[in-house]
Amino acid sequence: MKFTSTLLKHNKRLMLKNVWKHKGSFPDRPPMIPQAVLDSGLEIVDPNVEEPPEPWVPPVPDDPQFKSRPSITELPNYNEEPAYVYTRGSRIMEGSKQACILTKSISFNGFPDTIKPLIGRFQAQDQDKLIQRYIMQSQKWDPSKEPLPKRIDTANVGYKFTREYGIPKKRSIGILMRNLIRLCQSTGDQFPSILSDLRLIPDAYLGSHYYYQGKLVIFEANAKYLLMSNQPMKAFEGEDKIDESVNQKLLNMYPLSPLINIPKRNCYRIQNIAGFQKEFSHSHPHTIFLINNNFWRDDSNQAMGLFNCFGYAVTQARKLYGNEQNLSKPICVQCVNMNQTTINFTFFQLNTTDFSSQHGVKNFVWFDSGNHLFQKQLPQPWRGEEYKKTYYHSYNPLAFEKLLAAVLGNAPEVQEYLDNSEEIAALS
Repeated sequence: MKFTSTLLKHNKRLMLKNVWKHKGSFPDRPPMIPQAVLDSGLEIVDPNVEEPPEPWVPPVPDDPQFKSRPSITELPNYNEEPAYVYTRGSRIMEGSKQACILTKSISFNGFPDTIKPLIGRFQAQDQDKLIQRYIMQSQKWDPSKEPLPKRIDTANVGYKFTREYGIPKKRSIGILMRNLIRLCQSTGDQFPSILSDLRLIPDAYLGSHYYYQGKLVIFEANAKYLLMSNQPMKAFEGEDKIDESVNQKLLNMYPLSPLINIPKRNCYRIQNIAGFQKEFSHSHPHTIFLINNNFWRDDSNQAMGLFNCFGYAVTQARKLYGNEQNLSKPICVQCVNMNQTTINFTFFQLNTTDFSSQHGVKNFVWFDSGNHLFQKQLPQPWRGEEYKKTYYHSYNPLAFEKLLAAVLGNAPEVQEYLDNSEEIAALS
């Protein structure tokens, strides 16, 4: 009789009962050994009997000090009280507002008054043409063809995109950033100090620390590029504004602590490294360049830029002034963080290193966010044939003009040019 699906369906339960009934009830049969093997005198091993293997002894005995791995409490840099460690991947909850509380800073919008007049005053040769070529190089012309993460469009969440191949996001931003920095350096024929007074350091390491109301906070980060100068940057604000900051109040997060989002660590190294551990001719941090290879809001990326500026400034202040809290000369550091289409600017001025309370002299920070260099429209195939390709549009030259102004802001030739322009305007 042929067992069809219908018969098997009715007899399935009976078959399972018979299987469970006889499971384990069959004794192990003795092995059947041929007579020729018995006559040969070979040792017969019963396969049904498991014998434990003999322990293996290495020919060279282990060193006693490496027999057991030390616990975390036995490490030389272990501390009973954990420290707050801020790294590149630490994302704080309230963004720039929380960062201002931790750095004791008063925030302003836009560029500082000392750099704002430089926007649009200078241009590199074939500036707009080259920038547009750099954009296409970072988006289309690079030969990289790697699998990209699968995309989800909020306009149609259920649509399934096919696997895309192209330039990874991090590489794309790095290509555009490197080319824009090179274009800024091409103005060296007009301003020679940009080549002689500045040095561009790739993958610069930051290891800094400070005490926020008695609690140790450690900064560990790596900048894509760090622009170092042979002279400190000029102050963004004068002594009058610094004295007025005593009467200004900071934001607060009561009853929450502003350190709530920063992870803790018991093993830590207290470092004081800003770019280079040893001194050299260009030892003053000027501009930090960061790649925003994430999906954060501009406010969160600006908070990361502020922490990087603050870490470099505190380290420099410790080298120049030691334990002096109210600095005789402010220390200024600026940061440029960018993604594939947008450039954000952060300008920080360190006036004090007294973080025991929220009173007294405050630090200053300026945020200029959302400077779109161009717009990128990704494919949306469900909308029709004309939306099946990626489009690049709305090129904005103002974003690079701001970058050029930030890089040239400390050049002595720029100040001479502005002074001469003011004299000519007054005479006319």
